[in-house]
Amino acid sequence: ADVDDDGTQATQAPNFPYTNFFTGRFTLGRDAGNLWISRTSGGTGDWNDAATWEDENGNTRATAPSLAQNSDVIIRNSRTVTISSAAEARSLAMDNVNGAGELIINSTLDLSNAAGVQWLSANTDFTAGTVEYQTGNIYGDTYVNLEINGATGTQNSNDATPISTITVTGNLTKLGSTAFSSASGNPITVSGNYTNTAGNATYTGGLTIAGNATITAGDVGGSVTVSGGTLTMNGGSFNVSGGTLTLNNGSSNTINGSDASPIFNNLVFNIGTGSVTMSGSVTSVQV
Repeated sequence: ADVDDDGTQATQAPNFPYTNFFTGRFTLGRDAGNLWISRTSGGTGDWNDAATWEDENGNTRATAPSLAQNSDVIIRNSRTVTISSAAEARSLAMDNVNGAGELIINSTLDLSNAAGVQWLSANTDFTAGTVEYQTGNIYGDTYVNLEINGATGTQNSNDATPISTITVTGNLTKLGSTAFSSASGNPITVSGNYTNTAGNATYTGGLTIAGNATITAGDVGGSVTVSGGTLTMNGGSFNVSGGTLTLNNGSSNTINGSDASPIFNNLVFNIGTGSVTMSGSVTSVQV
């Protein structure tokens, strides 16, 4: 028999008017009445401002999302929602149905009624859009596009079985001057490209990039692997003590950019019979 969230038998048939917003991780008993959706008009704003949200019928919400209201939050296409003070919700979705919205995290987001702030990856659905961390630690979870812009570290999620890996299915960008250092137990994998536009970043837990990497400013350290075949050095360096950059494309690898002689602490070519070419302004490398 169908059961409600508290484990009791359901007394009526479940109602799923917004089923297509979700990807199977939401349980029976959650219906359209629990939805806080970034508004079609004016849905860019602060998480804790009721005016940012509407219900399933397009009516402006009278209150911000909360755990007490079992709020299931959806941030949709072209809408940016900022968490500037402690926020709550039962679940959060940024999915392919609604397009690429953006969430800016500049405070805490609590996804559980358990004591303390709890980040539950089981209650998030980031299959589109961008999440930008401006403070604190980045949690183990799966993101599409991830931006580091003030976050200082990483940590496991608070699920019953904690998620340690930070998976980025799109692109990872390091922004801002604040130094970032991932924990040794939190590897980061990127399916797209990596860009370091500002500030130092040390990937103690490892950074694996399937695409290309561009360094504009800042020193990048830790264990970094680039498999896309192109490393662009327009500034900054990989000259951090203990750090290793591995170029991992077995066909061809290009080091280019405006830096004539980029600096590396350790540089490894794991390319088999592949080639390495310097282009652009790059004429040599320093190791």
